[in-house]
Amino acid sequence: MNRPGHKIRIGSRAGPLLKANVKPIHHSWLIASIALLCACSGIAEKPQLIVGDVAPEILQRLPSNIDGFLYRGARNYPASLGYSLRYRHGEIPDVDAEVLVSPVPQEAVAYSHIERVDLMSMRALREIQTARAKGVYADYSIIHSGSFEIDGSYATRTDISLLRDEFASFALLFLTEREGRLLTLRITMPDNYSNRHHDNWQQFAETVFGLILENIARG
Repeated sequence: MNRPGHKIRIGSRAGPLLKANVKPIHHSWLIASIALLCACSGIAEKPQLIVGDVAPEILQRLPSNIDGFLYRGARNYPASLGYSLRYRHGEIPDVDAEVLVSPVPQEAVAYSHIERVDLMSMRALREIQTARAKGVYADYSIIHSGSFEIDGSYATRTDISLLRDEFASFALLFLTEREGRLLTLRITMPDNYSNRHHDNWQQFAETVFGLILENIARG
């Protein structure tokens, strides 16, 4: 179910994977940080407050349960890398999510909103290819890529199948940007038919992005 004002466009090549109307894009879109994709484990067992330069109101404004995903903790990254919020689905086993909120890199500041998102996507693709060359992954394949609009912001989604240490996983990568802040969402889970075709992942992405974008708009 789509939230009001969020127009999702899904390409016809997606088949039953997505159940909304998504505009296909080139496979050059992925995510702003390979770290999110590699960090499939390490979800905190107990909620942890963010310390340092992260505004505490973000935690006060976000519910602990977002579309079935339960808040598990947060991580503050050094220097200008931002912070991340971590979630785990309360009912479906081994489904983890992490949202990274970070500044748009200086080299991308001069570009338009859509260009920023696409530029970060291309850089991330190169990082994933490099990770595979170094043996982090035995293989990976892009299943679907598309774009959608959320609260006036351009956002992208890519579904990827990954093979690492003979374990097949399914990852969804979402990216958007507003006012110099880059939002990257990674959801990882075991690769199976049910997980690939579950419609809750898109809903969660829309909701958590919408809440964080609203917080950014408040300043």
